[in-house]
Amino acid sequence: MNEALITEARKIFHSRLIDTDTLTVSGGCVSNADTSSASSKAIALRTAEIISQECRRGLHTAGKISGQTLGRQFEVLVSEFLQDTFLKLNALRPGKWTVRRGVKASDFAQYEHLAALNNLIRENIQLAGQLQSFTQVSLYSRSYCRTYARTNSIYYRR
Repeated sequence: MNEALITEARKIFHSRLIDTDTLTVSGGCVSNADTSSASSKAIALRTAEIISQECRRGLHTAGKISGQTLGRQFEVLVSEFLQDTFLKLNALRPGKWTVRRGVKASDFAQYEHLAALNNLIRENIQLAGQLQSFTQVSLYSRSYCRTYARTNSIYYRR
C-alpha cells in the first residue's frame, strides 16, 4: 500500500515538474542545474532524462525562469508531494508532523544556533572582529537559513 502510494505520488510529482515548466531544458542545460558546474549540469540532465522517460514525454524548451520563481514553484510541488505521501504514513513515524512552506532554518531546534550567531555578530562588533570573518559567517548563516527553509519544508513540531 505505502509503496504504491509513494510510486503514484512520485509520478504525479514528476509530471507536475514538467507541466509547470519547473523542469525545462534550454541549450542542453536543465533548469535546475548550476550552469557554472559541469557535474551539476550532467547530473541534472541525466535526472531530467529519467523523469522524461518515466512520464513518457519530453521536457519543454523554455527560457530560464528566474531562480526565485523556479524555487518557489519547486517548493510548492515538493510540499504537495510530502502532504500526499509523508503525512499519510502514520504508522511509520511518531509525533505530530506538519508540512509548511516559507519557514526559516532557525525555526528548527537543530539550527537555532544560526539565528543566535547572527544576532550576536550583529550586536557585537568586537565579536565580529574576533571571528575575523564577520562577513563570511554572517552571509553563510543567513544564506544557509534561506536555502534550508526553501528546500526542507517538513519539520517536527517541538
